[in-house]
Amino acid sequence: MLHRYLWRHAPEPDADLVAALAAELNLTQPLARLLARRGVTSFESARTFFRPSLANLHDPSLMRDMDRAVARLSRALDAGERILVHGDYDVDGITGCSMLFMALRDTFGAAVDYFIPDRLEHGYGLSSGGLDRAEALGATLIVAVDSGITAVESVAEAKRRGIEVVICDHHEPGDVLPDAAAVLDPKRRDCDYPCKLLTGCGVGFKLLQGLAQARGIDAEKVHGYLDFVALSIAADIVPITGENRTMMAVGADVLNSDEARVGFKALMETARMAAGGVRTESIVFTLAPRLNAVGRIASAEEAVALLVCPDPAEARRLALGIEERNLARRQLDARAFEEARALADRALSAGDGHGLVLHGETWHPGVIGIVAAKLVERYHRPTVVFATAPDGSVKGSARAVAGFDLYAALQ
Repeated sequence: MLHRYLWRHAPEPDADLVAALAAELNLTQPLARLLARRGVTSFESARTFFRPSLANLHDPSLMRDMDRAVARLSRALDAGERILVHGDYDVDGITGCSMLFMALRDTFGAAVDYFIPDRLEHGYGLSSGGLDRAEALGATLIVAVDSGITAVESVAEAKRRGIEVVICDHHEPGDVLPDAAAVLDPKRRDCDYPCKLLTGCGVGFKLLQGLAQARGIDAEKVHGYLDFVALSIAADIVPITGENRTMMAVGADVLNSDEARVGFKALMETARMAAGGVRTESIVFTLAPRLNAVGRIASAEEAVALLVCPDPAEARRLALGIEERNLARRQLDARAFEEARALADRALSAGDGHGLVLHGETWHPGVIGIVAAKLVERYHRPTVVFATAPDGSVKGSARAVAGFDLYAALQ
């Protein structure tokens, strides 16, 4: 019942191109061939690949609606409006929320608060809970990061409450965009921004770049927030090419420096990571699961509190709490996976089913996404896993195999 991998070999690059590249870069042919397969075919592209530079970052004004987003935020800053940064409960949403909150407060002098929805109470995306928080705080502007591109009804409700929304998202848009003050998303059909595969945090960073340019603030002050972007790039598994490669390289240097943020240092220490040891794989397998765990079984605002914390003792306390959350999460998803695996084996033994749909009454709704992903890896079938929430509702998480558009199929 376990799947067998079907290997698809990449086409061989042109032999003359490989030979010329090897000679120009003084490399062996096997290494030149590997570079050519990755689109590195000239001295100039090799220099960009091996030595990422901030000079390679694209002009933020190339992104559709950037002018509107910058203008609306500038009005809020000038008028002293209260701003609410609305994040999401995964690493991309947590880092994007933390970055925008700190930058707007510390670099731009904004009156700003943050909110991340509870997975079980509020669900995904720009939530009624976020609107309630904004209204209670007297905020007149919400900056939504890593969500909002399909929040047509929520944005309309915000407008009815007298709250405008600026969206920084990277997910696929629907047929109708929200009627927001600005919608930043490189995947908009009418957006010509060169890098289409930014994270939500990355889109938020481009907004900070645009705002700094408009308000005459030194770009270096904004570049200092690339540690958040690097964490989001690795955790969200977006391609580390082009602009993402530059932001990953610079951000990782910040994470590994003596100037790393107090919250990041505390997280690395409790995860038993050596100082200066942050790499892509250590983010994916060590740091990201810990931050994700908080949003899965508790409130992701705990993670934001850690990342923006300036006090070492408090950061240590918060990091230890996150370590405990991660241990609990691992126990929950291990138990759920074993039970789901047994159900899947029984279901598939009756025939060669094309997909899996499973439900566990006692599974924690916060770990069913992990369970679904593990089942896809094991059985290579589109998988939907359901769990019963404390309020009696049933929540599901779906994962697909490469080449199968599960979203389109459900539509």
